[in-house]
Amino acid sequence: WSRVTASAVPTVVVITASGTWPCPAHVRRAKFTVTGGGAGSPTNSSRTPIAAAGGGTAIAWRAVVPGTVYTNTVGAGGAAGTGANGNGNAGGTSSVTGSGFTTISATGGGGSLSSESWSSAGVGSGGDINLAGGATSCASVGAVPIPGIGGGSYWGPAGRYGAAGTSYGVGGGGVALGDTTGMAGAAGVIVIEY
Repeated sequence: WSRVTASAVPTVVVITASGTWPCPAHVRRAKFTVTGGGAGSPTNSSRTPIAAAGGGTAIAWRAVVPGTVYTNTVGAGGAAGTGANGNGNAGGTSSVTGSGFTTISATGGGGSLSSESWSSAGVGSGGDINLAGGATSCASVGAVPIPGIGGGSYWGPAGRYGAAGTSYGVGGGGVALGDTTGMAGAAGVIVIEY
């Protein structure tokens, strides 16, 4: 027979605001999951109610140097559009950088446009796995458009229409005809595991 030794439970650091991460003395390898902010949706005085795109995600396993301080930038959620047919704003880019460290980053979802144009989802870069966020959307029943749901992210599916993004990096939902305030996207996140 062989004896099986249970591995230690990993430490998980969830970073929701920009700052730094000092690598602990015993850590030489870590997993980074970096997600950009979700976009905000536009107002809808007279146009098709398009929802906002989600932020992208990059996942990377990297060698790290104990004592080195790594810089984390967490992308903000895109602000909602305001006024008559105001555009939604793009989500911010999230990233991890450091000396001798290849940058891991993920862009935020593109701001949804009141002109009924589709905006691009955020994308990850520099990771071993690079993922795109959910795209903008709208839906129709016959010839009548209804508000789309916000684009999802690695951390959760799209939110419902007429609601702000909730899970990290999710885009704001589309709003109903006549609404003069769009919905905000959710901020991104950086998760470090070791």
